[in-house]
Amino acid sequence: MDLSTLKLVVGIALFVILGTLWLVWKYFFRLFKYFFLAFIIVAIGTLSYYYRMQWRPQPNPAIGKHAYMTKTGEYLGVVEGSGEDVKRGEVWIVTPPGRNPLIYSKSRVTLKDKREIEKEPKAEPSSRPSPSPSTSTKPDLKRTRKTRNDAKQSTLQ
Repeated sequence: MDLSTLKLVVGIALFVILGTLWLVWKYFFRLFKYFFLAFIIVAIGTLSYYYRMQWRPQPNPAIGKHAYMTKTGEYLGVVEGSGEDVKRGEVWIVTPPGRNPLIYSKSRVTLKDKREIEKEPKAEPSSRPSPSPSTSTKPDLKRTRKTRNDAKQSTLQ
């Protein structure tokens, strides 16, 4: 929220609270001290909650971005976190597609919001035809057994 919206919300909340306290004072004076005590407890609880939320560590904005090698432009994967390494210094923890996380030095990595697929190397078609799924490379065991048995019988005769 921007500052003017925050001021408006606080002003309206203060007006509602003061109006409620005035109604309690006017019509329920005997209960006023309990309403006032409840208001103080709620105010302290709300302030402590917002104080704790402001000091909570913010997540790293680089997490979830796509990592590329600085020199070659090779796609490395998605950034999962950052850390400190004894040999490399500050590092990115990057998960390549379909593999376990790897560590890369921050000086060697460039981060981008979107993955640039057109810059990545593409697989070139080979001159050999690929084997079709219906063609099996395993030998037919029944056929080889028959030919062996036939060969044994022909040598015996």
